[in-house]
Amino acid sequence: MADPLVFIMPHYSTIVGRHQGDPFIEILVGGQPFGDEFGFDAHFRFGVVKAKMLLTFREVIEVFAATNGNRPAAGESFKCLRGSIGRDTTCTVYPEFGRPGKRIQRPYLEFTSFAARIGIGVTKADAVTATIRDIIDFVRRYG
Repeated sequence: MADPLVFIMPHYSTIVGRHQGDPFIEILVGGQPFGDEFGFDAHFRFGVVKAKMLLTFREVIEVFAATNGNRPAAGESFKCLRGSIGRDTTCTVYPEFGRPGKRIQRPYLEFTSFAARIGIGVTKADAVTATIRDIIDFVRRYG
């Protein structure tokens, strides 16, 4: 009998801190900064505006994570005219993203508004989905 496949999902948690007086939320993996586990982006942290942008497109992020980046399709764009940040907020799906010196051929979501921009790939979409309650609480407390 063959051994069953075992998938170990990372354990995500959050901490709240301050940078120059402004609150931020950081998503940790196994209690450590994001880069310790995945080797990129030493920290996955963001403030209230970016948290609101992510919450505006929560359903898109959940589908993106659940389908390993296969849905929505690359090139699709979504617009929220009256998001929680009060201005136009857009989510666009791109087929690949760049790192210094190389292109990574994996899809990512880019969120833009009048005030900020944030991009997340499948791994970060999984992390956002797993910690969505903490992000909601963060926005309620500081937003």
